[in-house]
Amino acid sequence: MPEQCSPTPAGKHGTKTEVACEECGLFGFLRLLTVIDPQGERSEPLAGVLSRRTRIPKGETLYRHGQQLQAVYAVKSGAFKSYTLLDTGEEQVTSFHFPGELIGLDALKGNRHQYTVKALEDSSVCQLQFRELERSGVRLAEFREQMIKAMSEKIGEQSRLLLVSSRPSAEERLAAFVLNVSRRLEVRGFPSEAFRLAMSRQDIASYLGLAVETVSRMFKRFQAEGLLSVSGKQLRILNRTALQLLAKVRD
Repeated sequence: MPEQCSPTPAGKHGTKTEVACEECGLFGFLRLLTVIDPQGERSEPLAGVLSRRTRIPKGETLYRHGQQLQAVYAVKSGAFKSYTLLDTGEEQVTSFHFPGELIGLDALKGNRHQYTVKALEDSSVCQLQFRELERSGVRLAEFREQMIKAMSEKIGEQSRLLLVSSRPSAEERLAAFVLNVSRRLEVRGFPSEAFRLAMSRQDIASYLGLAVETVSRMFKRFQAEGLLSVSGKQLRILNRTALQLLAKVRD
């Protein structure tokens, strides 16, 4: 029996630990779809019916490069990274995924995933399996149309991320990266001034095209200059205006 959407639980000090269903990227178009029975009658919307919550332990792979499309996922809690393997066997991180964001849209064209996706911490996802959609009477063409709309939004986000990694200096890249994460968390109803970076310094370095030593040095510099407060993976923005000026962006 598919698990229904439930109220968002709170962590310590009342901080959200997972995204609310109505703030999830999957919920926005799912509610527009309806089941069509054999007589052609429309019944209740699918929201909360085909969405199944699955727990993904830290380090476990959600899907691999080249794997056939089985489902489209929405991050319920935790965080993930997408990456490809270089000829050297090293990981090249291409993006990060936070609560409420969709994963798996890369396989809509070609029906196979272009990246490998792995959990950065203990996480959970809701998923829509295509076979279940067909069995439920959903018109797959209608579903794909909604997915294309979601994909266009994802492309817009990827374009903004590309601007982050293409900035000329290390300090600009890291400042823009922190602001980008902050904005994406805020959109889904999470704190945007103080948050946890689930990814390692190595993952950040890979994504930004920097040496891990440079990333560590920049974090220390930002902290010394009063831009950020950093304790392990916990981060707090102390001077957003200065970060924006450094990144040359309007947040």
